Amino acid sequence: MANLKFVYEARPGAQKLLHKLCVSLLRYCDFIRLDKLFYEAGIQCQKENDLGLASVFLNRYLDINEIIEDPDNNNIPEDDEFRITDIPSPYDVNMPMKNFISEAEKEKIKDWLLQVNMNHKVDTSLPVRSCEKCGTKIYDASVSCFKCKSQSEVCILTGLPVNSNNGRKCKSCGKWGLKDCWSIYLNNFANCPWCNNPAN
Repeated sequence: MANLKFVYEARPGAQKLLHKLCVSLLRYCDFIRLDKLFYEAGIQCQKENDLGLASVFLNRYLDINEIIEDPDNNNIPEDDEFRITDIPSPYDVNMPMKNFISEAEKEKIKDWLLQVNMNHKVDTSLPVRSCEKCGTKIYDASVSCFKCKSQSEVCILTGLPVNSNNGRKCKSCGKWGLKDCWSIYLNNFANCPWCNNPAN
């Protein structure tokens, strides 16, 4: 998945896929630097005008930024909105030793968040869906349910959850992708990213 990020970054027509991929990569913040993942997910959501999600991720980024600056400053509540996701807690992963953006960049983020928070038309909560197995409300981009632990198929194009209603299989390897994402992907690339054979 992380390799696809570089592929999408280099292709202007694949920016919607890049946005979705950056959101799903948060699930792997125990393997990839978590502050960078939240920052990049927030910035990509900004670019795609997904302002509510951008606000959630950039607020989380600032919380993590503060912990890196002051490790004794535990300002992220354990029982926050991320409890319904499959994104690891910042307290369960290795924290970077120092921040990677400047104070000026951080202030820009704070100013932008202030503007979004003043716009009461923007929903700054995580989108949810019902778990297909137990019906519990879970984060829309979760692949596993935090309650019953059931797993969804994973879209090979974005890392997002997929099922038979919203997905389509590659005819060469049988791997699932979201229908709308296949359309964007095949407008930009010839072969399936999983098997490198024609997907249709």
